[in-house]
Amino acid sequence: MFRRSHYAILLAILVSMNLHFSPDLYLDDEDDFKLRTSENNADPTKESLISKHVEDDSFTLPNNFTAVDFSITNTSEYLFFGHFNGALQLNATNIIQSNSSSEDIMIIKTDFNGTITSYFHVGGVGDDRIKGMDIDPYGNIYLGGYMGANLTVGNTNYTTNDREGLVMKLDQNFSVIWSNNVTTHGNGNEISDVDWGSNDSIAIVGDCNGTKVGNVVTSI
Repeated sequence: MFRRSHYAILLAILVSMNLHFSPDLYLDDEDDFKLRTSENNADPTKESLISKHVEDDSFTLPNNFTAVDFSITNTSEYLFFGHFNGALQLNATNIIQSNSSSEDIMIIKTDFNGTITSYFHVGGVGDDRIKGMDIDPYGNIYLGGYMGANLTVGNTNYTTNDREGLVMKLDQNFSVIWSNNVTTHGNGNEISDVDWGSNDSIAIVGDCNGTKVGNVVTSI
């Protein structure tokens, strides 16, 4: 049995080995000591996560990129989802431009240190935005948002003078698998969020104005 004297010695050993003390190490009572680990399916605490991740002031994104959501991949890469307008400088030699003065859809992937490693860009002559996203266990990315005018996504050309809801699926390398739109006789349609389901389906939610024309989503 561990007593408080043993507990103090254990902490001293951890410090001498340059290991971090975690709040998951705790005394259940005065005499018993328990160690919560992944082997006994203990959930991580906010404090234990903070102890492993520190703020880095050098981690910055392009100034005119607006992030609306982010995710962390299972290979410790960051995905930032959002939009930009004008010139977007990804690094010292790579600058991309939005269409005219409109906003374009953008995904930025960085490594753990914040270095941009790849990106996904799509935009038309109107304002195009991501409003929601989800990722399935295979790394496929689902995006929901809207297009403001004519837009090309992968090999699909969308022709419209109205704001239309937009949903698309990308693989983990940002290649377009499919896309679809919410088409109505009216302006102001948008998808505000998208959620992947365990039965290989997706659910979308958003605003739809006017009279429905065609299907919203045919397949994934």
